Amino acid sequence: MDIDRSESRERHLQKAPKEDLLHVYDVTVWEPRTPVDKLCELPFRVVPKKLILGIVFMAVAFLLLSSTALAVLEEPVLGGFVAVSVVPALLLAWYFWMSDPYERVTATTLAVTYLLGCMMVSVAAVVNTAGQDALIGFTSLGVYLFFFLVVAPAEEFLKMVAVTLHGYPRLGNAVGGAVLGAFAGLGFATVENFLYLSGALPFSYTELTGTAMARAGVSVGHVLWSAVAGYYIGLAKVVPEHRGALVLKGFVVAVVLHATYNSVTVAFFGVGTGAVAPTTWIPAVELGESAQVVFILVFYIGIGYYVLMKIERHRNAVSEIPGFG
Repeated sequence: MDIDRSESRERHLQKAPKEDLLHVYDVTVWEPRTPVDKLCELPFRVVPKKLILGIVFMAVAFLLLSSTALAVLEEPVLGGFVAVSVVPALLLAWYFWMSDPYERVTATTLAVTYLLGCMMVSVAAVVNTAGQDALIGFTSLGVYLFFFLVVAPAEEFLKMVAVTLHGYPRLGNAVGGAVLGAFAGLGFATVENFLYLSGALPFSYTELTGTAMARAGVSVGHVLWSAVAGYYIGLAKVVPEHRGALVLKGFVVAVVLHATYNSVTVAFFGVGTGAVAPTTWIPAVELGESAQVVFILVFYIGIGYYVLMKIERHRNAVSEIPGFG
């Protein structure tokens, strides 16, 4: 009720004669009067608002990603390894996109979401560094607290932000959310892989190959975890009365999957996931590379099956609607 009265009051003020509004000008009403006011409003009169937002977005993207692009230009081999390291994740994200023949997300929305995912890595790096300093070494289980309380929550939250900033208003169904989540995860993985691979410079082909193969597996994980979170973001758009609960569910599931993957690979396979080597945390019970491959395959196949079943149920439901089947 208070909100309705407030909106009614604002509409009344907007329609009142100008001479009656002198006491509230620049408080509840405003119009360009001074030269500074008119100068500030000029870009929004001459240039379409969407174009201004696009320019701002590209400028921010350039500032955050220019160092990555320059490094790739200086070391083309590095760029090649980064590209190879995300191929499996790209194919998976592409498959998710092609799986919805009825309300497919536009390529432009995918591209923007991908870039937003790329940009989120810088923020995640700051958060992870602060959390690492606070938790690693705090207890013998510090690394697992780090994964469950810092790395996974921060990265999954930021990828969800990448989905919602541009894509949420354009979502028409839950599958679209899963697709945007997948491309946000792909963008995040691309820059993250660059950071890992650039650590192998001055490059050794053997080291770069090993790192690229390892990161290829993690990239698929980023796509899958974000696809799950994105699915629930899309479902929240369709079922707005439960929006909060659905978004929270997607976030929690993605965090648990992400943190579990990190914890298992460190505890049983001695695989580091950050700047700190696993041997500085707790001794790992190394089960060997074969066991690691089996774990990754089973883990990813399980998550992939879960997402694909959601997509299949959506396709079946839509096919039963007259005019869509």
